[in-house]
Amino acid sequence: MKTMTRSLAWMGIGMVLAGCGWYRPAGTVTAAPPPEASGEQARYLSQMAIRDETTRPSPSGVDVALEWSNKYAQASEKVVELTAKNQELANQNRQLGGQIARLEIELENTRKELSDANTMLIEVRGELEKWKANVLGFRQEMRQAQQVQLEALAKILKLLDGEMPPGLEQAIQTTEAADAPKP
Repeated sequence: MKTMTRSLAWMGIGMVLAGCGWYRPAGTVTAAPPPEASGEQARYLSQMAIRDETTRPSPSGVDVALEWSNKYAQASEKVVELTAKNQELANQNRQLGGQIARLEIELENTRKELSDANTMLIEVRGELEKWKANVLGFRQEMRQAQQVQLEALAKILKLLDGEMPPGLEQAIQTTEAADAPKP
């Protein structure tokens, strides 16, 4: 209904601009009719007239009004389409804004967890280094204890005038070489 009213209004405006005389009082003449050309003048003018087949006759006021009415209807449809598209884009923008807020919170939590994990890994590495030092130190202590046991066994065997097994002296020397500080 609204479009029809607008169309009629545009048609009326177009008719007024085109010069339709429906609004003039009856009996009023706007211009005198052109004078009749004599036979010789008419023939001369028809021969000399510029003719262009590509030109159309000028449209009437009704045609102009209908054309502008159609253009207005097309523009109105385009405005409706663009408004709907704008609304859709605004809704998408709001949704994406909400997603961004959620993802920023999630990112902050992930960063905090990563920081905690890094701290824990540094502590675990320090504990591992301590454990490694303890194990290596314990190995050294074990070698020294075995060396002392072998030497004590060798002394006991000497005291008892017993024979030393063939590999005992070599084991004592190998253990002493392993206990020697490395450069």
